Amino acid sequence: MHIAPSLGGLSVARLKAAHLAELYAKLRSEKIRYVKGEKVRFGRPLGANSVLRIHRLLHRIFGWAETLGLVQHNVARLVQAPKAAPSPARALTTAQVERVLLAAEGTDLWRFFVVAAETGMRRGEIGALTWDSIDFARGTVSVRQAVGEDRKGGAFIKSTKSGRERVIPLSDVATEALRRQRAVQEAEKLAARDGTYNDRGFVFADNTGGLLDLDGVSKSFSAILRGLGIKAKGLSLHSLRHFVGTMGLATGNDARTISDLLGHADPGLTLRVYGHAVAGAQERAVTSISHALLQAKARRLAGEN
Repeated sequence: MHIAPSLGGLSVARLKAAHLAELYAKLRSEKIRYVKGEKVRFGRPLGANSVLRIHRLLHRIFGWAETLGLVQHNVARLVQAPKAAPSPARALTTAQVERVLLAAEGTDLWRFFVVAAETGMRRGEIGALTWDSIDFARGTVSVRQAVGEDRKGGAFIKSTKSGRERVIPLSDVATEALRRQRAVQEAEKLAARDGTYNDRGFVFADNTGGLLDLDGVSKSFSAILRGLGIKAKGLSLHSLRHFVGTMGLATGNDARTISDLLGHADPGLTLRVYGHAVAGAQERAVTSISHALLQAKARRLAGEN
């Protein structure tokens, strides 16, 4: 989507570092053209993190080509990579999440939103869930894949963002939502006319058993926010994931645990995105240590030790 329009006409052997530098500058400064079906829309220029991911992808591609002898050297090594910048996490508050779920109750997407709010999974990961990844006996879900989108707006199954599988424990609330989803889906299968429902095993499918329209899910979520008067720049369906990350750290869990839960590459990324949630943590640590020492001194003066 971002690479082919600028570099697709050049052979790998002819690509130079200047071409990559020009591409990165263009992506950072020009509106991005998206084609979905017959519709064309323009988005904002890409941020530093998005361009950095593109650079890393090209670095791997040229590294592979260098190994095979298709190019003399990896030109991506000659280009200065964009510096990563922490993305501000627009999280919903606990009260707002409760209001959203209450407003969505009774709709087809309520169970999708519950799973998002209880697990912190990305929308593409929830959309790609299959029933064989749910272990009701152990109360876990295995995140193995995600929904991607091609240049023409078509959906396809791809690996997770980190490229690794992770296992997430399910809360009682999430488990019950999934049990209800299975019951609703079974009823839809029975009601469908013969041959109209192609069961591909997706937990959240459209009315024919195919991949759910995730853009439609996001739009429905945003409509609920507007209906509730919850208005803040950057709030979206992804804010449920940010809610999990923020609350996870704010309630005292360590960064490694939350990083594993969210499928981040490393705990450092988790802290960069959600570090604001633990603001004042050092002060609280110093205060608790001082308090412990004062208590020990008081016990000594009282002759207790």
